[in-house]
Amino acid sequence: MAALDHGPAFLRALDRAEERLAAVRSVHARLRHFRRLQAAAAVVALLAPTVPLWGVTKVGGSHGTWILVSLLTAVAALAALLTVRVACARPSRLRMTEEERAMLEDVNRLRELFAHVAEREQWDGSLTRSVRQRLSRFPIEGGSFR
Repeated sequence: MAALDHGPAFLRALDRAEERLAAVRSVHARLRHFRRLQAAAAVVALLAPTVPLWGVTKVGGSHGTWILVSLLTAVAALAALLTVRVACARPSRLRMTEEERAMLEDVNRLRELFAHVAEREQWDGSLTRSVRQRLSRFPIEGGSFR
């Protein structure tokens, strides 16, 4: 973002920042989905030990078989939980943090230059209001999308 003190360059930079905002929001939605998957796997892992009690009383059969089934279910659920966390959630969270930081740096610079560029380029009222509204869609530095 070198020379943003001209109208067209300023507007292009604002367009790029809006694209980054959309990407950050998309990754944030994906992280919410991963959290739901993790919660479901944790519930299955916690409820798996109740399977032997239910199996022996309702279905019948040997106690050992039902204990083995519950342990295998708990292990599979914990493996799914760790897989989602390590393979999906962590890289997405890192990517979102990097994109968010870069976007906020760009937007803060645009906010600083906005009044100067609008005055220098003699933007009309509608363009000024439009750009001000577009800039207001971004969080303040240190703000949150959550």
